[in-house]
Amino acid sequence: MKQHVLQIAIPEGARWYASDFRQMVGEAHKGKLPAFLFNKDENNRPLNQKPACRFICSRKHATFISERDEGLMDVAQVMPYALQAAQKKFSSLDVNIKTFVVEKGATFKGVPKEYRLIDALKKTRKPGAKARAPEEQIKMLIADELERAYQDGIILDLPEIDDLSIQVFDIRQLGKKIVPEGGEYGRLFSATVVMDAYLTGFWQVGSLTAKGCGRLVPAWKGAANVQQ
Repeated sequence: MKQHVLQIAIPEGARWYASDFRQMVGEAHKGKLPAFLFNKDENNRPLNQKPACRFICSRKHATFISERDEGLMDVAQVMPYALQAAQKKFSSLDVNIKTFVVEKGATFKGVPKEYRLIDALKKTRKPGAKARAPEEQIKMLIADELERAYQDGIILDLPEIDDLSIQVFDIRQLGKKIVPEGGEYGRLFSATVVMDAYLTGFWQVGSLTAKGCGRLVPAWKGAANVQQ
């Protein structure tokens, strides 16, 4: 699967969170962008589906991703408003912005690789979900995403999940209110994950991925101690 990507460099020492990036792009476009780019319907209600367009942030980049066939057009539409948002955020007209295409995929070589899972949201509506240990919930989030990718044809051959030897370490969890109104909460997990899978492109697991939750990225030195 091709992912069309728009990426803005975040100046050293600055922070920009995905939810704020998404909100500021939304405020900049003033109704000119299609609602589906924000995973919403025409009445501004969240769509009940895995989002094809997402806003994510790391310490170095604010990123918009489209996995649609029309991804090139999506990026072109978002670009001027993302630029406006960045100029406002950093109080500067000098913004480093770029676009590119990357292939999202996974291969399984039987060689363990280490990843960092950042702010993955697991809804806990069902009593059984609340009872599971954090390690099992994280493994389930990853397994579900890989299975979905296989069903969608992103992965052509998926081994049995047990054969991936998923291991989870350094778990941190928080309670997360899912919607502003009402009392629905979930669990927000960050952890180190080791598994026999080599991922390319941008991967996210869990809920609220349109707002940047659930990034699964190759580990780097000090990743287990990062605060996101």
